[in-house]
Amino acid sequence: MKTRALLGAVTCCLTLITGNALAGTDEEAVQNTILGLAQATTDFSKTKDRQAVLKFFAADFSAIDDGEVGSLKDVEKMLTDLEEQLKGQDRIAISDEVSHIIVQISGPLAWARYDEVLTVSGSQLVAIEASKCTAILQKTAKGWLYQHEHCSSPRIRKSSEPEKEAIPKISV
Repeated sequence: MKTRALLGAVTCCLTLITGNALAGTDEEAVQNTILGLAQATTDFSKTKDRQAVLKFFAADFSAIDDGEVGSLKDVEKMLTDLEEQLKGQDRIAISDEVSHIIVQISGPLAWARYDEVLTVSGSQLVAIEASKCTAILQKTAKGWLYQHEHCSSPRIRKSSEPEKEAIPKISV
């Protein structure tokens, strides 16, 4: 009887440990997907490899970026347009830095929050966009893929714009 109880306890502990290890593995895989997309985006100005970027997205991907709705077709068009702009211009550099990634896994779905700073610099311009992002990823046979991403950047107020007064809270 003691042997069965001990065996049961060991089995239970191994199940818990294995379950936590798998959860950690999935969390790491989601983080690696997010970081992998950032690296592929950073490398795009040199590689011009659209598939290296597109492989991170599900076919039905949707996005909201500062209020603008997007899809996988929009990502494909953006990469095609960027590739055209890069022809003959080795001076354009892209940097996509992701930090503070927090991942939660629920079965085949993952929810992640992170900070992103996208910088595009060239001989005559530097554009920097810092965003707070939330993504939903789905586990597939190909790995974790982006289903949806929502990124928001702080509104930059021009120094000539007057500050708007806060809307007063009304208690009922």
